[in-house]
Amino acid sequence: MHKRRAQRKVLGLTIAITSAATLSGLGVTAQAAPTPVPAPVFAKLDATVKAPACGAIGASSTVGSAMVAAGCEKKGTAYLLGGGHGGTLPAAAAGKLDCSGLARYAYWRATGRDVMDTTAQKQWSANPGGGASVSWSGLKPGDLAFFDWATAPSSSGIDHVAIYLGTSSGAKWFVDAVQPTVGVHAYDSSHYVAGRHYGGDHAGSGISDWNGDGRADILTTDTSGKLWYYQHTAGNTVSTQAEIGNWFNAFNRVWSADWNGDGRADILTTDSSGNLWYYQHTAGNTVSTQVKIGNWFNAFNRVF
Repeated sequence: MHKRRAQRKVLGLTIAITSAATLSGLGVTAQAAPTPVPAPVFAKLDATVKAPACGAIGASSTVGSAMVAAGCEKKGTAYLLGGGHGGTLPAAAAGKLDCSGLARYAYWRATGRDVMDTTAQKQWSANPGGGASVSWSGLKPGDLAFFDWATAPSSSGIDHVAIYLGTSSGAKWFVDAVQPTVGVHAYDSSHYVAGRHYGGDHAGSGISDWNGDGRADILTTDTSGKLWYYQHTAGNTVSTQAEIGNWFNAFNRVWSADWNGDGRADILTTDSSGNLWYYQHTAGNTVSTQVKIGNWFNAFNRVF
């Protein structure tokens, strides 16, 4: 059976409009339509709420403040899918930008490291910037916030990244690249997947004589919220890591001090609501149930 095809006479020539299957048989590859960019899912705000000026709203780390400044520097830049990628910075960011291109530029300006030349999804999953994981409530100015606009929030479906500015008029505000230009927009948590913080305030690493042997040991937190202990054994060597707890991604600061004066280093933390918590170091690598010391510490940009 012969395939049907439509013919049209143009200037005496016969042009056949052939199906994709026929093209394939002729060795010609039909080009797939480009994947559409998901539409932004903005926060639903009262019409009287106006976007704040582009800048950090509240305190953050030095890196976070620099990322906000770099993002706001590009406000008004036209959007282009793939813009800001390929080549070297700052040349790659001299023209139009997409969301991950803006994140790449901001991170580079803040740290001097050009390691974010990839998609928003990989900026999260591969974590080339080495950022700490941040919850919606724990976001601080300069943190990168990752969204899944196309589907229900899923880390495998991340399709947008924005730079967090802070909270104003009851809404969380971001600077990001969406059609038609880089601008300031409000989002809610309905499509939020996760965030990354670059800088010391969320990192949760420190030096402490955890085991009381007179040597300084190493305490760290990872992006999943686990608190780890490395014993300083001798010289410049440390032991294999030991887990102390796995719930520390609820906090924006974690540090160690002998709070109760018993000779053991304890754990102190603050959360995004301003609560200061104390975990007593009881024995070995265990800590007691948390005890609240106070709830007014979000008024400060540093707690030691």
